[in-house]
Amino acid sequence: MKRFLYLIAIFFVVFGLVACVKTENKEDKEVAQFNDIVSYDYNSYTVTVKTTKDDVLLTSIYEISKKDNGYEIKYSIQTINELSLDTVPEKMISTKTGTFVKVNTEFELSKFNFDKDLFTSYTFAEGSLIASIDNAKDYLKTNYDCNNFIITFNYSTKLTSIEMQYYLHDSTHCQISFSQFS
Repeated sequence: MKRFLYLIAIFFVVFGLVACVKTENKEDKEVAQFNDIVSYDYNSYTVTVKTTKDDVLLTSIYEISKKDNGYEIKYSIQTINELSLDTVPEKMISTKTGTFVKVNTEFELSKFNFDKDLFTSYTFAEGSLIASIDNAKDYLKTNYDCNNFIITFNYSTKLTSIEMQYYLHDSTHCQISFSQFS
């Protein structure tokens, strides 16, 4: 009887080790696939930024495309008009549009590489990665601080979307989506 119990115990230990190895190998493959997809040399994509504070929604759109040694950015940015005693604006929100060219790597999507150490938690599902991040400054390499940061990547053979949601310390809710990759 003792031998039988030892054999069962050994079976479960071996089975557990094999299951862990298979899970880790599956995760390693998912991480490698994910890093390949975000490191792909996309020629263009669109970024939509929605910020909501005190029931006021501002939407800005950036169309980013490679041009020569940099990026051409066509933008449409909404801002709240300032009220003063001297002037009263006709509208509460105004939209500025334009185009500029930036020569650097700031717009390369490889900055989104998988970094297990910076994720508070993460889940790979079929064609997606959902991660929560406590330290967005380090992950995004930005100067602003935020909380409740969730980032979702959707992909198959290439990126289909990246969606970020977080709150700034003044309770502004931010939603940023990357789409239309080509």
